Amino acid sequence: MTIASLIIFYTLLLYQGKLTSQLVYTREFLSQIPSVDFCQADATKSDVFYYLFKSATQTTAITINEDYSLPEDERNLPMKILMHGYTSNVTSPWYKQMKQEYFQKGPHNIIYVDWSIASNKSFAVSAANIKPVGEFIADLIVSLRVPVENVHLIGHSLGSHLAGFVGKNIYSKTGKKVARITATDAAGPGFENAKPEARLNKHDATFIDVIHTDVNYYGILKPIGHVDFYVNGGKNQPGCPARKVDDNCSHARSNDYFIESINKRNVMARPAKLNDEEEIVLTSRTEDVEFGDWTPATARGIYFIKTNKTAPYLLQKKIKDT
Repeated sequence: MTIASLIIFYTLLLYQGKLTSQLVYTREFLSQIPSVDFCQADATKSDVFYYLFKSATQTTAITINEDYSLPEDERNLPMKILMHGYTSNVTSPWYKQMKQEYFQKGPHNIIYVDWSIASNKSFAVSAANIKPVGEFIADLIVSLRVPVENVHLIGHSLGSHLAGFVGKNIYSKTGKKVARITATDAAGPGFENAKPEARLNKHDATFIDVIHTDVNYYGILKPIGHVDFYVNGGKNQPGCPARKVDDNCSHARSNDYFIESINKRNVMARPAKLNDEEEIVLTSRTEDVEFGDWTPATARGIYFIKTNKTAPYLLQKKIKDT
């Protein structure tokens, strides 16, 4: 077995929870992991399921496909499309929590994407499957005849790069870009050194915001959006236990932060940059930007934000009396 094969082997074991000793994803380690080989993809259209929610009172999802006709008067509502990551599915708690927050905010169409059949293979195959699955999801969105400016794709981990492929396919099919992609701790292994066309990149939507919480481990280090938030420096989230106790806490915390932001204003992030040691440091710029769901589509650059150790995590800027 070659060194590269060994690295992939141990990486896959770690992702599948079969490795008891903890590896540390250094830049050197990540640099030796080959980019995803999309030739390994084996997903079919029948592997992907879609569940539509139209209101907070709806208790049972509407199962939809490309034959579903969304009423014309509902097409102008904001559409949120949620995409889980590797070895996950629609029962992941963040789906329901995010849905509840958006319905509290106002009327929406919310679609749960379940691509768990394609995402529960080996990591190499699951990662490759984002390419065909991205096209399948794009076909569904186009069939709904929703204006692309109303479409917001939200993907976690491997689902972040899946969202990128959805965006690429919608653009190739319609000549238009979806309004927004939010990536909650986009996956790093297999993507850190990938070319832009093989991962999420800033051309995949009109606006892309990325929340980094687990860089150099499960999450990608490099900035890949129009705006990239490195929460608490982008790694080792406060309140998370040691990796030997829970190696997914920092990675999953990205969803908690974004969900909490949906109905919370004035959570401000400070301008920052990656230094030569690839650490997040503040800059002399003074233009703070609002974090999370309220981030303006004009935001650009790298930002730092600090949080509490426990929920509620987000710190609101105090408004001075006039």
